Amino acid sequence: MSTNPAQDDAAKVLELFPHIGATTLFKKHVRAEGALAATDGTYIFLSGRYFDLDRNKRRGILLHEYLHCIMSHPERAALLRIREGSTFDMRRLNVAADALINETIRIEIKSRPRHLDLPGNLYYLKEVAAELRNLGIIQSTDDITLAKTSMEALYVLLGEALDKARHILSPPDDPAARHAEDSGTKARTAAGKIIDWCDEAPDLKPAEGSPEELRRKVEKQKQINANATSTYGSAAAGIIERLSGDIPKSTTPWEQVLRHLGAKHLSRHRSRSNRRPSNGLLSRESMGRADIWQPGRMRSPQPRALVLADSSGSIDLAQFARFLGHLDRLRKRTNAAFDFATADTAISPRTQIDEMTNLKSLKFEGRGGTSFVEPLSVAEKEGYDLVIYMTDLAGTFPKSCKVPTIWAAPLADAEKRSVPFGRLLAI
Repeated sequence: MSTNPAQDDAAKVLELFPHIGATTLFKKHVRAEGALAATDGTYIFLSGRYFDLDRNKRRGILLHEYLHCIMSHPERAALLRIREGSTFDMRRLNVAADALINETIRIEIKSRPRHLDLPGNLYYLKEVAAELRNLGIIQSTDDITLAKTSMEALYVLLGEALDKARHILSPPDDPAARHAEDSGTKARTAAGKIIDWCDEAPDLKPAEGSPEELRRKVEKQKQINANATSTYGSAAAGIIERLSGDIPKSTTPWEQVLRHLGAKHLSRHRSRSNRRPSNGLLSRESMGRADIWQPGRMRSPQPRALVLADSSGSIDLAQFARFLGHLDRLRKRTNAAFDFATADTAISPRTQIDEMTNLKSLKFEGRGGTSFVEPLSVAEKEGYDLVIYMTDLAGTFPKSCKVPTIWAAPLADAEKRSVPFGRLLAI
């Protein structure tokens, strides 16, 4: 087995932060070309430039890579790449992850200046938040903090910032260049910084594995972190707790939530009715035995579900293929009637669906703009038992809806937006 080329640095980092040993002791440290240092969750790659740094900066960089592993960034990056496919941007995700970690280490450096440092020209969460504010992506830097910001949420905001930055810095022969003339100096400076940051080679590499394997690794790492906090105390484990906004949340799988809520609202219930005799009474009468009247049970009317899909151009129905498959199983399990309609600010004519596979061939023509008010009002007026709304959540909500509502949104949208009522499923 090869020795750790950064053994002395690693030993000092573990001396300073013993609670991370359960994670870092199992990483393989190797020399490699490319980024100053990098990790894929299994290996810690160290380039020749790493060894040219002074001792404290080497420790800071090594701690940086360890925190990527502790926060399961390689596994979460891989899961996001699977979900987004060709639109996935690893460089932008790296900026989000690095900003969170660098900010955390900067705080630690203040209390350990004799042992830790970081190289110059790095970006930190506070600086990223300031540039997002200068671009008008967020209203206040207080919206972006270590305590409430995840890597995935910051990744989404950086995506919006990149689009706006490219528009501001459009080349002169582009008609959109007129916008640059109206942009303030702060916005133009922020646009340049965002583009430069997101153009750097990443030090974070997605892990390998199937979605199930990656999720298991994330859950295992969460347990390791929890055990470390329990063993060493919250004070010693403070560097992890400081990143509380980025700690993966334990959530019930959306498939299980959909199955439970669907059965709750769409299953048919039997109720007593004096309009028909019980089976026991009929049986006794058939044998010639007189008996007092015993009411039987009747099924309630067939439950009805309204499936709405946002047609404003924001939803790609292909990404809901798996979700539609679960809806089909729910329909068969409950024997409910499913009506389907598209909606932007108004609802289109509804179609009763016998097989959910028919939905996958539907084509939406978005007209722009989204309002959930009128479609949900129709669901209330017509007495549906359940509404299932597929949308990116960017629209106008009514204050409430009397019909139980399940919102199905892409994960990136579900992480940055909320709903005023109903249950939100991140697909």
